[in-house]
Amino acid sequence: PQLPSNQMAPGIKIGFINKVVKGIHTDRLLKAKLVDPACCMSIITNDRTLDLTLSSQYERNAFFASLKSFLNETLANAHHRVEFSS
Repeated sequence: PQLPSNQMAPGIKIGFINKVVKGIHTDRLLKAKLVDPACCMSIITNDRTLDLTLSSQYERNAFFASLKSFLNETLANAHHRVEFSS
């Protein structure tokens, strides 16, 4: 079931994304000691971070690759570059 919009966390606009990293690189993921670094990634803006833990390294890598392709294609004409690191 979908949450009403007033109960949803604020989103991240793609034009504000500065960096996407694989693994554990944020304080929140460092504190979540039970997560597998091979399954984690973070989407980082100047104001906030979206930390993700996927079900497998394969799923994380597939999502990372798809997001990288999408952002590179979508932002190509906007003169906005996103840093991707593993």
